[in-house]
Amino acid sequence: MLFAVLVSFYYTLMDWNGVGPAVFNGIKNYVRMVRDPDYWQVVKNTFKFAAMAVLLQNPVALILAFAVARIGRGHRFFRSALFLPVVIPMVATGLLFSLLLNGDYNILNKLLASIGLGFLQQRWLTDPKVVLYSVAVPQLWQYVGIHFIIYLAGIQGIPQEIFESATLDGASGFKTITRIVLPLIWNVVTINIILNITGTLKAFDFPWIMTWGGPGLSSSYISVLMYKQAIKGFNFSYGITISMTILIFSLIFLLLFRLFFSREDYEY
Repeated sequence: MLFAVLVSFYYTLMDWNGVGPAVFNGIKNYVRMVRDPDYWQVVKNTFKFAAMAVLLQNPVALILAFAVARIGRGHRFFRSALFLPVVIPMVATGLLFSLLLNGDYNILNKLLASIGLGFLQQRWLTDPKVVLYSVAVPQLWQYVGIHFIIYLAGIQGIPQEIFESATLDGASGFKTITRIVLPLIWNVVTINIILNITGTLKAFDFPWIMTWGGPGLSSSYISVLMYKQAIKGFNFSYGITISMTILIFSLIFLLLFRLFFSREDYEY
C-alpha cells in the first residue's frame, strides 16, 4: 500500500497521458486542481453525501438493530432480510433505481400520482437540484445493512440483565438507546462513522451507473471526476492528483475524529 501511494504521488508531479513518457511537471497538477471549480463542486457533493451517510444511515441502522435485538421469534428472518440488499451487486441496484427514477418511464412519479402525492413529482435524474439526493438514497439504502449488522453485534454483546433492569425501572425505548446502548457500544459507533466517511469518499458506482455524474457534475463525487480525467480524458497525472485528495481527506478525518470523538470510556 505504501509503495502504491508513493508511486501515485510520483505521477502527480508528472505530465502523463498513461501511454507516452512522463514529463516532470512539478506541482502544476496541484495548482490546477486548487483552481479548478469542477473539483470543488465534486468535493462539495462528496461531503454532502458523507453528511447524509452519517446522519441518516447510522441512526436508522441503530434503531433497526435495537428493534431486531429486542424481538424474540423471527429475529433471524429480519436480520437476513435487512442485510440482503448488501449482497446485491451495485450495478444491479443502480440500474434498478435508474429505471424507477428515469423520466422516460416515470415509474416513481406515476406511483406518487396514484396515491395522491403528485405534488412530490420531480425530474429525479435530470434536475441539478435533486439529482444528488436521487443518487445518494439508493446507496444509503443498500449499505445500511452493513451498519445494522455491526450495531446488532454490539447490542447483543450487552448483558441482558441491563435491559431487564431498565425495563423494570420504566425506561422507554429512546432512553434505553441513549442512556444504555450508546454508552456501552460507543466504540462500535465510532467504527460505523469511520466506515461511513471512508466509504463515501471513494464512492463511484452509483453516480456513474445512474447519471454518469450528470447533469454536468451535479451528481459527481471526487472519484467520478478522477475517472473522467484519467480514463475518459487520458490525463492520468491530473486524475491521480485528484485521487490523492481522497487519501488526504480520509487521513485528516481519521485524525480529527480520533482527537475529538474517540474515547475509551463514555461518561454517563
